[in-house]
Amino acid sequence: MRTDVLSAVALATSSHALLSKRTYTLVAHHDCDASLNPDLIVQATISTCHAKCDAIGCWCFDHSSVDGDTTCRLSVGNAKATISSTSQLNSWSWDQAPPPSGSTPPSHYLPQWNSVSRHPNPSWFTDSKFGIYAHWGPFSVPAFSPGAPSGGTWYSKNMYQPGSDVNRHHVETYGDPATFGFKEFIPLLNGSGFDPKKWAALYRRAGAQYAGPVAAFADGFFMYDSKHTDYNAAKMGPQRDVVGEVVAAVRAEGLKVITSLHHSWLWTWYPTWNASLASDVADLKYQLTASHGGLYGPGVANMSENIPAQCYPYLSPAGGPYGPDNCSVTEGVVGAFATNQRFMGYWLDIAQEVAAKYKPDVMWFDSNMREVVDGAHRTRFLAGFYNDALAAKQEVVVTYKGQDMRAGAGVLDYERGGVGDIQSSVWQTDDSMDRSCWCWCNPLSLKPQTELIGELVDIVSKGGNLLLNAPPRTDGSFDERVVAPLLAIGRWLGASGAGIYKTVPWRVYGEGPTKISPGSFHEWPTFTRKDFRFTAAKDGKAVFVFLMAWASDASFAVTSLNNSNGTGTITDVTILGSEQKVSWHVDATALHVDAIGELPPGMQADCAVGLRVHFGGASVGEIDAPTDAIRERVLRE
Repeated sequence: MRTDVLSAVALATSSHALLSKRTYTLVAHHDCDASLNPDLIVQATISTCHAKCDAIGCWCFDHSSVDGDTTCRLSVGNAKATISSTSQLNSWSWDQAPPPSGSTPPSHYLPQWNSVSRHPNPSWFTDSKFGIYAHWGPFSVPAFSPGAPSGGTWYSKNMYQPGSDVNRHHVETYGDPATFGFKEFIPLLNGSGFDPKKWAALYRRAGAQYAGPVAAFADGFFMYDSKHTDYNAAKMGPQRDVVGEVVAAVRAEGLKVITSLHHSWLWTWYPTWNASLASDVADLKYQLTASHGGLYGPGVANMSENIPAQCYPYLSPAGGPYGPDNCSVTEGVVGAFATNQRFMGYWLDIAQEVAAKYKPDVMWFDSNMREVVDGAHRTRFLAGFYNDALAAKQEVVVTYKGQDMRAGAGVLDYERGGVGDIQSSVWQTDDSMDRSCWCWCNPLSLKPQTELIGELVDIVSKGGNLLLNAPPRTDGSFDERVVAPLLAIGRWLGASGAGIYKTVPWRVYGEGPTKISPGSFHEWPTFTRKDFRFTAAKDGKAVFVFLMAWASDASFAVTSLNNSNGTGTITDVTILGSEQKVSWHVDATALHVDAIGELPPGMQADCAVGLRVHFGGASVGEIDAPTDAIRERVLRE
């Protein structure tokens, strides 16, 4: 709960206002971030619901729930004794209570879930379907991975774990972490091959409609010019504002901008509690303190997986360099790490700084937010970002994972995964071209374009977008082994993009034996000749059928498009990327497509083949027209 209206509660209870005989309900979502009825916000300490207030807000700690929500009922009179002292409350008036939830976007967002969860998803995002981003940082220097998630971008975490594959590799290659810590990789990231214009041109030619860099990774080294920490690419390593340069180049190519933030993981990313390691991570001058940002995050006293999440006190006593704010918010929350106000403030500072400096169209957040950042800080960021966008007339998106935000407050993102059926609102998969790494790793284990295109089609058929990670080399350039499949995807989208961009899901996403396991962290399956995926033109002039495993001598029967289920009158069937017609007929059982034979020139036989199924006599030109400009931009050299 926020303290914004608790002062009004105190006034109402002390004066026995007309509200005193009513009962009010607090409904708290998951981690008890306030989502409240429009009548009144109260603080509750009854039954198993325990709330705590401080200068930033109030939090409810309750481990009993129904469908992920907790309900505490009490009368206003009962609330009087539980309200913190008025010195902890601000002076907001009664009429500043959050408005009731609804579908209409607010004209001004408040830092409450039932306000920010009314933010609409812009049509440009649902039309885009495909984005690209890049993990580049000091982790790109060792470029080592024995398999996900041990190395790659997690190298900085695992190099400090004695006995791990990464630790053994580090000791053998660079020496003991006590003498060669992660910070020693920073000067080796010189950026000699970094050319933001080449990055942006590659993104455009690959068919991406939004693109950008990782701005702040979990390791504490940020790729932009930050005033909150000296550990950034403008001051160290490449000594260039990588984010700023890439953002400018991406916009020059006519694309929308995405920046990604992973810095919620910085809490306990490094073993700052373990001074016995004799490593640099326990050194105060490299940690987050009251006086400076830090590469290695805040010092903590314990991080044992066998100890229930408690209030882990900081290494220094209260009032020391870490300040007196030890464990002020999330202690007692099952499954959450104890977090202090300073770290949450640092998280918010970085998020707000990236938003203000670069004004991204998409702000992508990694997981682990709900565990370490309370709802007051998350909603404060969202409200500010959305209000700034309203003032600038910019249509923006925020993505999140798991339960890190309330439904509607952003776009749900699945890491290396997806959904099993069409969703009611747009969603996103983020995946990497490499099967085990998110950054440049040696050796590479890249997915072929055939697999990536099949993944994209399946995602789009269910109303989602694909955000694909393309890893640059250590020097900031792109290897030909990364470039080649990206350009192949671009050529395919240049030909078949009328069935991808600006489409909507059809009645069903597809048919065939191959199903996708809902959720994250799994590879896409291999599709068969019996697998089809569908999308539809917004104006109803066409349904697009993707033959997921095409063969020149194979005929196809698409049962979902039979003439007895009210789909409409099919007037033609043509191959996307050309005006070539195919031999077909439709009956009560299916749309039957005869063997196509040779594909039109320039088509890729090893990728999914798209067909336009025309309705109402629509021509190829009429069907393709909405995406002509996009496809021409993709195909431009």
